[in-house]
Amino acid sequence: MYHQEPRTYRELLAQREQLFQSALANGSIEPFLYPWDTISVGILVLSVLILPRFRAKYSRWASRLAFVLLTLSCISVMRRCRSLGLANGYGIGLMCVWGIVWSGVLLVYNDPKAAFQRLEWRDRKTEEEAVVAVSSINRSLNSTKPADSSLRNRKIYGVVGGAHDPPKEDKDLREDTDKSNHVLVWQSYPDGFRHRLDWVTDLCTSFRGPGWNWHIQTLPAADYPNPSMLPTPSSSTKSLKRIAVRDFLIWYLVIDTVKTVAMADPYFWGVVAISSPGPTAAYLPSIIANTAPLTKLYRLFLSLLATVSALSFIFTLSPLFFALLLPLLNLHIYTRAPLLEPVLYPPYWGSFTTSVLDKGLAGWWGKWWHQLFRMGVSEPSRFLIEELGWDRQSQKAKLLQLFTAFAISGTVHAGASYTTFNPESRPWSGPFAFFFSQAFGILAEQFVFKTMGVSDLVRSCPRTLRRAGTLVYVMAWFYVTGPWLTDDFARSGIWLFEPVPVSLLRGLGLGAEGEGWWCWAGTWVWWWNGVEGTPWWRKGIAI
Repeated sequence: MYHQEPRTYRELLAQREQLFQSALANGSIEPFLYPWDTISVGILVLSVLILPRFRAKYSRWASRLAFVLLTLSCISVMRRCRSLGLANGYGIGLMCVWGIVWSGVLLVYNDPKAAFQRLEWRDRKTEEEAVVAVSSINRSLNSTKPADSSLRNRKIYGVVGGAHDPPKEDKDLREDTDKSNHVLVWQSYPDGFRHRLDWVTDLCTSFRGPGWNWHIQTLPAADYPNPSMLPTPSSSTKSLKRIAVRDFLIWYLVIDTVKTVAMADPYFWGVVAISSPGPTAAYLPSIIANTAPLTKLYRLFLSLLATVSALSFIFTLSPLFFALLLPLLNLHIYTRAPLLEPVLYPPYWGSFTTSVLDKGLAGWWGKWWHQLFRMGVSEPSRFLIEELGWDRQSQKAKLLQLFTAFAISGTVHAGASYTTFNPESRPWSGPFAFFFSQAFGILAEQFVFKTMGVSDLVRSCPRTLRRAGTLVYVMAWFYVTGPWLTDDFARSGIWLFEPVPVSLLRGLGLGAEGEGWWCWAGTWVWWWNGVEGTPWWRKGIAI
């Protein structure tokens, strides 16, 4: 890809910028353009906003048509668009393939109007008046006198699941928390347009579903109120904001450190093999830097640490933006989502000890890893199992769930690899093969421990020894399959993306020669007029 082997990290970035501009000039690629290349997002939001209000049979066919149009739009973007931003274009394919997967969940496998509910805040006084009104309507409808049709069809704002009196525990709770000025209720598909737009936008952009009735199983169920109302303790809100700032600063420093260390190693530039020796000897013992298996193990571990650091840093932006910045600007009042509720910001990572050391590879992916895609990768198999009439607990159903989930995960990352600005990326033999192989690793783990009767022997061993054995198996599996993913990460140029604008470590002279405080370079956003003959609908804000 490069005219000559780059000698420094900055030289590498300069060469890539030159190659990218040349490819844009000759028309072999196009930049990712706003708003034209985000049309698929509009299709999804408008479809969920409007189509559920049609008659059932029309809504079903219209939703499937919208799914096809969205899919075609995403495929078009993936074929044409490349970027040096968005993690070297990795984000383009990731967003497109995930958009297809998530639109299937909302437009094909479920009816949003019937299936989904969201936690929303309400003014306490207004809500209590609504509950009293509902109770009055119930008594009227249950009386011997004919009920007025306007009362029968009336929907009390903020009361979900039909009219009902609040349970006794709710009444007691409210009596003990008079200082709270608002409450939480479960809200299904709203009627009013502005309210529905808020609700639908949240649904379309949610991943794990905190604050929704469909939240993934790994989120603690105790955080979700079964009563119709719960108070909001102000102390929890203050703690949430404090933790948001703390976590942002911590992960900023961590990702800056990992980035500085990784850029000293040409493997993370994507120009050398994972077991090849390199300048890692500058900060590693020579026995590791000059021993191929140990060098490979080190680079696998640093790749994992870089991935966890990058994701964790991104995760900190959600509470920082929604729980801290929006309230400071007083913009949180324009949504009914309870943005200041800690329930919306559960941990992204599970317990490594109880998940991985006790559950092995299945626990790694099912409990410890971030679970952002859990709903999207599990719904297709759930839909198929119901359509086929299989028992969800049967062996064939569990196998379908396992392989479907990892096949979709592999496809999401393969699409991301495909859209990176690097013709040497290997989407199918790299990320797809890695994720799909995890299903076989889990089956092998279950076969050894269950089918072969090893579980009885293992249970007789000390807990520490059992956990050590499980960790060895997990590490061995990733030692074999990990390079399929990490090599593609490196070749795709993911680690070349600068995650932070200012580097404390590089500013202090701890980075490579030529590095400094300011890290962002090149043009990230500009107005694109295209090459000669480019139509107006292919001009816009380029990323």
